[in-house]
Amino acid sequence: MKDLTLDELAEICKREMNSKDVEKLADGFVQDVCKLLEKLKMEIQQKSGLEKALAERQLSEAIRLTELLFSVRTTKAIILILTGRAPQNLVEIEREKFSEVNRLLAEIRRSLVSEEKITIKIPGACVRRLVVFRLGISQKIVGVDGKIYGPFDAGDIANLPAENAELVIKHRFAEEIHPS
Repeated sequence: MKDLTLDELAEICKREMNSKDVEKLADGFVQDVCKLLEKLKMEIQQKSGLEKALAERQLSEAIRLTELLFSVRTTKAIILILTGRAPQNLVEIEREKFSEVNRLLAEIRRSLVSEEKITIKIPGACVRRLVVFRLGISQKIVGVDGKIYGPFDAGDIANLPAENAELVIKHRFAEEIHPS
């Protein structure tokens, strides 16, 4: 197998950027990139003057292309994972890491959507309490159900969401009416 060149790396990067899907890389691609980078580092140590500057520029470009290539691949893979699809054509290290990312995202989803941790309140279906106002309230109240209540005069009766009723009772604006 021949060594990977900077031009070939640039072409692989270009194909990845122009492709909708994650491109298949040759077996041993990561090792080939490492060999290319090591080769360019060796050239920097062995050369001087303009040749050394050129080798430094090539190493910098190889690093930039490698980072760009894996950044594009990562973005594609994350989008696939977030939309519930499995990314294909990943190299081994990508497969390992994205399997871990997928597991973490599933764990996050489970913890955020577990019934023990959240309560979904449906407007109009929340627990309500009947109160009679002892004092007037001149401002409107925004209920936890998103509806506007009030203003209220002393003696007014209202059927409020429980959380709102508790507040007006606590602050002695109203008393709860207990149906018998």
